[in-house]
Amino acid sequence: MPKLSEYQAKPWPNILCTGDSGSGKSTFIAHGPQPSAWLLVDKDTPTIVEGVNPDEVYFKTYPPAEVDLTKKDYLPPRNVADDLIADLQAIKNHFVSILRGKPVPLRIKQMDGTIEEWPTPAMVVLEGGAPTSHQASNRILHMNDKHTVDDFGNKLRFYDMRLQFLMNFFDIALRLPCVMCLSTWGETDKTSQKVDGKVELVDTGIVQPRIGGQLNDLIPGKFDSSFYFFVKNGFYYIRTQDDDKHKGYKVGNIVGMPPTVPMTIGKNKEGKFLNPCKDLWKLLLQR
Repeated sequence: MPKLSEYQAKPWPNILCTGDSGSGKSTFIAHGPQPSAWLLVDKDTPTIVEGVNPDEVYFKTYPPAEVDLTKKDYLPPRNVADDLIADLQAIKNHFVSILRGKPVPLRIKQMDGTIEEWPTPAMVVLEGGAPTSHQASNRILHMNDKHTVDDFGNKLRFYDMRLQFLMNFFDIALRLPCVMCLSTWGETDKTSQKVDGKVELVDTGIVQPRIGGQLNDLIPGKFDSSFYFFVKNGFYYIRTQDDDKHKGYKVGNIVGMPPTVPMTIGKNKEGKFLNPCKDLWKLLLQR
């Protein structure tokens, strides 16, 4: 193991992007390092914007759920989660083979059954943190021959299994030797509170990344940077730190960044073309 004085920080950041649909998450991510590998759980195609080479963007759209709707009591589908696990493992094995000096091609099976060979990705994108958690839940239910969480009797058993699975899943994804981006929606945090003598979950009004249960608190800290994307008066912005209405946001390795940063691409009042997405990536990659 090298001495601390010889240690060098990894040259790639892992980034968590949170916000509503249309808030600019995918546009920002699309400006990241290429070639990129997009694993799309909640959309059909990546966002391709001007200035981004579409030939350097490789993606897989995950298949629909395999269920028989004619059956009254069908088990939740596990095929989507199984596919996602297989693809993440394939990416990991590809990087491991390179590190061992015996590169193995990265091959990804598409929804139509064809096999695509992808180049070594400089960035891996997982579009859909919340749907990924939902598919993980379906897989756990299916493997345990349960139809709903209530079938476990003790619900804590189910949530512990989901927590452990997703922690392991993200640990693998975040240790890949490339940029890792996770895109997800926001979720209002809840707290237990007595209402009319009964304990109920009450909204706190604080928006945090939606990943799944305890993961909302645990996962953001594993990323180097975590941004909240939003639109105001037709202009795009990101929040780079927590305030009284946002929790789980930060920026890594950049000193002096303001809490709110404009992200609208286009000409300013002086007619100069601005691309803050590109500029932020340069800062994050220290280029």
